[in-house]
Amino acid sequence: MLSTGFDIESNTNSEYYLEATTTFDQSGTTFTDRRTQSGAVYAYELLDPNTPALADPSKMVFGQQLKSTNILELDQFGSAIAYNDNRIFVGAPNDTTTSGTTTYNNSGSVYEFNNNTRAGSWNVLRSEGTRVDVSQINRVALYNKRSGEVSVFLDYIDPAKGKIAGVAQAELSYVSHADPAMYNNLWNYKYKNRLWWDTSTVHYLNAEQGNIDFRTNYWGVSFPGSSIDVYEWIESTTPPSQYTGEGTVKDITQFNIANVYDSRSDSTQPRYYFWVKDITSVPAEAEFRTISADSVRSLIQDPKAAGLPHAAFLDKDAVALFNCKQYFADKDIVLSINYDVVKNEGVLHSEYELYGRGNTDQAIPARMYTKLVDSLAGSDSVGNLVPDPFLSEVEKYGVLTQPRQGMFVNRAAALKVLTQYTNSIL
Repeated sequence: MLSTGFDIESNTNSEYYLEATTTFDQSGTTFTDRRTQSGAVYAYELLDPNTPALADPSKMVFGQQLKSTNILELDQFGSAIAYNDNRIFVGAPNDTTTSGTTTYNNSGSVYEFNNNTRAGSWNVLRSEGTRVDVSQINRVALYNKRSGEVSVFLDYIDPAKGKIAGVAQAELSYVSHADPAMYNNLWNYKYKNRLWWDTSTVHYLNAEQGNIDFRTNYWGVSFPGSSIDVYEWIESTTPPSQYTGEGTVKDITQFNIANVYDSRSDSTQPRYYFWVKDITSVPAEAEFRTISADSVRSLIQDPKAAGLPHAAFLDKDAVALFNCKQYFADKDIVLSINYDVVKNEGVLHSEYELYGRGNTDQAIPARMYTKLVDSLAGSDSVGNLVPDPFLSEVEKYGVLTQPRQGMFVNRAAALKVLTQYTNSIL
């Protein structure tokens, strides 16, 4: 602790001014009565840096100003200072004192300041702990320990870190603060029905602090005034300023134009392309889509209200489950969490088969052919999505049936390659 005195510094008396009967802004605004050249004493504390080094040594940091309500002008408060353990003595040689009815002008005083608890000027009130790294989580499931069968695979959601419901993530082509479209008339029908989540309009509360109740109640909650805006790139026969269809146009000044062939009129017609939000339908021609833009918005905004069973990793030793009550009717149900102790940046291949290019005599195993067809179709024979959107990015891609994996990261691109190759040999 370092105490510094200035015997001609202007001090302040913030107590008893107007007998504290007038306050403003819920005491946010205060009034002080300045004592010109009355003197002042400032206490500094030596604080260590986060990582001590020669280039970043410990420094003296201002802690507080020592004050007395008795100080008047020219009292020279702080002309001498003595420090002993938890006490600081400050001299004011021109201080006027009173004993009984007798006043001693400029007789001088010594003021004693005690730190009985030996508390530092700077103390930690609240600090952020280690945050959960959801990228190391591979799979969350509820399974029956008696039968050994998985009851349900659970999604795990942490929107503040960008981890949203897998069903919603699978529908999104773009997630960004900035508009991904290029307004050069090249962004046209090729991008039709793509979805974009505009993250510039939402900011999430930091729920990874405080007790478990706080974390549970505020998990995935956004700041007041935030909004979840999911836009669809649509094709229209009218410019955005004249658009009267479903949803709300993002910006009537931002759009692209392309001449598209119309088989019914056997002519090219102008088509307009722009972003629209709040669309509740799924275009029939959008085979790569399964739910509407508005449904995606609902899953991002409140997956609990949407009825999605999911988990939230609140802390390193705390997990919250939502919409899972029905699964725990069976006492044999167990929560299983598969995660990496050390983050794995590599790509693991546990199974492979070799096929010779152009070898028509080599039979493709039925399970591989079925997996290829399901992956191209985006669903299996009973209508389940392929890959399972509840799987993590680590487990989504492969040839396994359980969990339900897919072979392509970009199914639309794979279909394009297949179509081009098929057309080339027909």
